[in-house]
Amino acid sequence: MTPAKCNCKVFDGAGTTTPVDCYKSSVSPYGVCDLCGNVWEWCATESTPGSFELKGSSFSSLLEAARPAAFNDANHLMCDDDTGFRCAAIGLKM
Repeated sequence: MTPAKCNCKVFDGAGTTTPVDCYKSSVSPYGVCDLCGNVWEWCATESTPGSFELKGSSFSSLLEAARPAAFNDANHLMCDDDTGFRCAAIGLKM
């Protein structure tokens, strides 16, 4: 783990979201960017009634906690600047 791989809370971090292609050294073998850091990603999985799973950590997460499998959850009414979602399509060639 290094600050050069994801947008998370470090001494000289961005402190806000960044464009998806800022951390080119952390792109997965499948071409996926920002699996940790930047924003928590809403998932369709309900953790408890009215709350949904969030994955991946955000720019406000500590570097030590920034992992693609990091888990959080939030009420469906929550609105925060470090939470978003990922659009994904299967079978597209870029």
